[in-house]
Amino acid sequence: MLSILFIIVFIISILLYKVNLLLLASIFMLAFSIYAYIYDIKKSNNIVNLRALYSLGFVGSFGLTYLKLSNLSLDYNYKFFIVILLAIVGFYISYDMTIKYSIKHKINNPVDYARNCVANNVNTITYRDLASITNFVYRVMLLTMAISFVAFIIEASILKFVPLFVKDVPHAYSTFHIFMLHYVTTFYIFVPCIAVMYLYYELKSKHVTSIIKARVIISILYAVVMSTLLVSRGQLLMSMFMCLFMFAILFLNNYKISKSSVYEFIKRHLKVICFIIAGMVALYLVISIRRSHSVSYLNDIFDMKNKNMPIYITQPYMYLTEGFENLNYMIEKLTNFTFGKRTFKPLFTLTFMDKLFYFDFIYEQFILKTELTNMTIFYDAYFDFAYAGVLTLAVILGYVSARLQIYIKTEDNKYNIYMYKNPIGLLFYVLVAYYLIMSFFQPFFSLASSTVYILYIVVLYMLF
Repeated sequence: MLSILFIIVFIISILLYKVNLLLLASIFMLAFSIYAYIYDIKKSNNIVNLRALYSLGFVGSFGLTYLKLSNLSLDYNYKFFIVILLAIVGFYISYDMTIKYSIKHKINNPVDYARNCVANNVNTITYRDLASITNFVYRVMLLTMAISFVAFIIEASILKFVPLFVKDVPHAYSTFHIFMLHYVTTFYIFVPCIAVMYLYYELKSKHVTSIIKARVIISILYAVVMSTLLVSRGQLLMSMFMCLFMFAILFLNNYKISKSSVYEFIKRHLKVICFIIAGMVALYLVISIRRSHSVSYLNDIFDMKNKNMPIYITQPYMYLTEGFENLNYMIEKLTNFTFGKRTFKPLFTLTFMDKLFYFDFIYEQFILKTELTNMTIFYDAYFDFAYAGVLTLAVILGYVSARLQIYIKTEDNKYNIYMYKNPIGLLFYVLVAYYLIMSFFQPFFSLASSTVYILYIVVLYMLF
């Protein structure tokens, strides 16, 4: 089992860390995260397998923290290592047990459902004709664009500025926020992945025209433009990651994953891949500049031990690792737990309770530097319920990941996504995929925005 292998590697890495062999400890953990990713994608034939993404995002980032390249880094205490152990082993075991139980009892497997419908010639919502599904997805794409754009116009009109056009204000995006309405503005993050879904169904219908291609390109560019106007690197990355995940699920997972297939895909689309990467890097730099984040400003914040280290190394390193440093700091300094008040913060926010009552315990933070608010996905879970909270969240995430894996992929790999009961569920899959690959960054599931996104997907799912 992957969890047993992790425990062995984890113990070895701690021993190496304790004797100050930091590079070796980091290599051991990084090697495991890469092996775990390859193991899961081969086993499931799914390159966006959720446990595999978690291994890269959380385990891999944790491995980098052993390097201790910044002066902000503190020594890890034993409580921190226990939290990491529970977070990873709890997820792995929960995932394995859910997969095994589901296969044994064939619970809610959409492919089994589809096979039974075919055998019995059952006409259900699962077998709506492709034109119907395609039209629905197209309407959802237009609806999402319209809703987010109208919300953006209202916000800009009320606040009387657009972050992109504000100079010398490092936190212009943070101030561009009208309660509740801004969550709707950011619905544009779904547009690119919905556009990919729309293209997939049009290809299945075998009538892709230049107009359809233009619709897809414009929809993806819409999200890019909106992220640029809001100078939000986070929203840009989120929309593009979700788009990439949707593309991989619908277009790449229909082929057997191997070194040769990956090589052939890269070779065939090398120019497009290079163009997209170059464009993303350029946009990221433009947004950073417009946010008044100069190199000297960032270097002062990061406080690296090696002052000559280039920014293109220090910035990714700090974003990947600082959440663990803050988590360790919080564990060390925390004296009182909040018993659910942080995890269920969206409930207080969305019901306006935090406007009626001041919950200072919700907003209390233990971070090493004001500008670096990374916390990891388990920060609030420990803040609320200590080890029990971390383990519970890890088990829930493992269970949800396994159930979603069963939803989109099976061992025989003979049935396409469009045959499933409701393709809108794929939006939830790519959202969770993003949260897991970015699990080193924020406690996403205790953010009000995450709750609103999930509610929006639920509404679309029910409408279908």
